[in-house]
Amino acid sequence: HRAGITNHHAALLSTNVATVFAANSLRVVQPIMRGSERLGYIEVESDLAALVAAMKYQAGIAAGLLVLATGLAYVLSARLQRIVSGPILDLLRTTRAVATDRDYSLRAHKASADELGQLVDGFNDMLEQVQARDRELRAARELLEARVAERTQELQQEVVERQQSEVRLRTALHEVESQQFALNESAIVDISDPRGIITYVNDRFCAISKYSRAELLGQNHRMLNSGQHPKELFQTLWATVKRGEVWRARVCNRAKDGSLTW
Repeated sequence: HRAGITNHHAALLSTNVATVFAANSLRVVQPIMRGSERLGYIEVESDLAALVAAMKYQAGIAAGLLVLATGLAYVLSARLQRIVSGPILDLLRTTRAVATDRDYSLRAHKASADELGQLVDGFNDMLEQVQARDRELRAARELLEARVAERTQELQQEVVERQQSEVRLRTALHEVESQQFALNESAIVDISDPRGIITYVNDRFCAISKYSRAELLGQNHRMLNSGQHPKELFQTLWATVKRGEVWRARVCNRAKDGSLTW
């Protein structure tokens, strides 16, 4: 077509092939050539209304499927949360409560017999063992505290008794010192073992015998024998003393300087 060529067609003919999409149509324009001469153009227009309607229909179906898939995903996620996330969250809450309050009597809720249920069983069994050990430790601590309190009371009683014994001992020592002082001032005293070896002498004995304490200790009484008494006298003396009885007599001893003392 040469006649009636519009500006639109002229623009299309400025190219070899033109394809134009409209709202509901597809237009294809191609020039007709003879050699290098352009004789005209051919234009083909296709109605796309049916295609657009089909695409809108398919888009609606796709949107419906998307909405359905979204709802199904929400339902599945809610169910999975109840089946999977719920027990895990409950286990997490129980773990935090045990760690915070040290309350080992708490137990996680078992919702199923699957792997999560086995995990909950293992966690609850661990809590049972920890609780049993905690009870044992508490009982051992209470027993130890009771023993410590009992032993403390015994030690306090021992301290009181020891203090009382020390008071009695000091009193007895004071009495002994008083008696020893009285003996030293009024009588001669010596102590010997069963063999007659002198183990103690008081000051008055040393003064009368003229021997020092070092010279007397460890010696036999024979060093004081004056020769004034028969042997039977001393045999009777030792026999009486060994029986735990008191022997009384007047004895003459010889002092270091040879003097005699009754």
